[in-house]
Amino acid sequence: MKKLLLITFHFPPDIHPGAKRLGKFAKYLPLYGWQPVVLTKQLQYYTGIDNTLYKNLDPGVAIHRVAEWHLGKNRKGTSTTTQTPGNRDYRALRNIFDKWLYRLFHTFDYAWLFPAFLHGLRLIRQERIDIVMTSYP
Repeated sequence: MKKLLLITFHFPPDIHPGAKRLGKFAKYLPLYGWQPVVLTKQLQYYTGIDNTLYKNLDPGVAIHRVAEWHLGKNRKGTSTTTQTPGNRDYRALRNIFDKWLYRLFHTFDYAWLFPAFLHGLRLIRQERIDIVMTSYP
């Protein structure tokens, strides 16, 4: 069976409509000779979760979830800098960086792109992926 790496922001149990569409897509891929391997965000970054969406997935679907990386925040999501007049330059630089990335990727949901890229490269090698598909939203 050939392997397809599906890279997406939204995947079940996310309540986003795009997650439902891709969940159904992944469900039927094995019928056509494709084994889906999904790369998506960790559950904590979704705005809502519906665990009943898991029942629509084939149990053999491998789901890999990555964390977001944020500038000026630690892994718990709290700020690593204090709000003082001295760090205004840092905040201004971060705002410029955020706007640049938004123009480049057309989304403010870019914080998981770099970790997803690294994890995706690892998956391509380890799982011997035949094709990569991305979807947004």
